[in-house]
Amino acid sequence: MYQSPPHKLILTQLLPINIDPTPKAKAPVTIELLHFLTIYLAEMGQDYSIKAFLARRDLILLNMSFFGLLRRSDAATLTVQAIQYTPNKGYCLAHIPHSKTDQQGGGYTLPILLHCKLWSWEPHFKAYLSERHSAEGVWFPTYDARSKTLR
Repeated sequence: MYQSPPHKLILTQLLPINIDPTPKAKAPVTIELLHFLTIYLAEMGQDYSIKAFLARRDLILLNMSFFGLLRRSDAATLTVQAIQYTPNKGYCLAHIPHSKTDQQGGGYTLPILLHCKLWSWEPHFKAYLSERHSAEGVWFPTYDARSKTLR
């Protein structure tokens, strides 16, 4: 008869949680959830504070990832120079330099819609683009709370 390793038995008795080594599948983002998050983040991003900038960044990250079918690693490698936008076209072009799904390894340019039937996030994209236009580096910077700088 198989018995659990002692450390697992001890942990299960001490902790009120279920320790299951199998990874859980992540729930997909639905269009309804994305719509709710877009409205919420748009309301947060009304002023010019760092908190508002981060809300706009997250709104753009969620929408670009959803409508561009981007993997997290693809979104993380986007740079400011990789984004091309022509006003009134309804989409932007994002150049992905390399991807897990890119078999040739040469990168590809992907059109990403800036609106759908339910809402348009193009005004938020334009505002974020104007903030990031003169910046160098990654398109979605991280915020270091300790030094209060974007990286």
